[in-house]
Amino acid sequence: VLDNAGNCIPGARVHAASPHPVNSYSNALTNQEGYFKISNLKQGMFTITVRATGYADGSREGVQVGETQADFSLAANGKVSGRVSSAVTGTPAKDFVVNLMLRRPNGTYQWYRDFRQNTEDGRYTCEDVQPGTYKVSIRANEHAMQSREGVAVMSGGEAKGIDFVLTAGGAIFGKIMRR
Repeated sequence: VLDNAGNCIPGARVHAASPHPVNSYSNALTNQEGYFKISNLKQGMFTITVRATGYADGSREGVQVGETQADFSLAANGKVSGRVSSAVTGTPAKDFVVNLMLRRPNGTYQWYRDFRQNTEDGRYTCEDVQPGTYKVSIRANEHAMQSREGVAVMSGGEAKGIDFVLTAGGAIFGKIMRR
């Protein structure tokens, strides 16, 4: 398992799974040279998934037991950063949640991760973000949620200046009664 520059990634988690017909799975870690070996698998086809901190996941379907090479090259993750302030108070937001939704190939969004922030100056940095295109949303008490679509995170890069000014939020109240 290597990064895009050809450097080995020690300690990557490697998972082999085969749902048909053997329903078998096993795990391994890469060694200091980035090599892994998954032993004691039943004959059949497997999906191999690789995960390493700081890198986008890698996956390959249709790997046959006994195949000598199942090499992976993982892209380095990136960052999203910006600043959040309140239009209500005119000050930086101090306690808020940054929500990242990854855009799928069909244009819909899938939840990726929430980053809770507690900062004096309203600045945030979301690290270890898989490369892709995101919808970034900010949630804070007493404020309306704000979102921005089309935020591109490149391998090893940083999407900077994703700033938000939050406006006052409202609420809807009601009561549910039995008929």
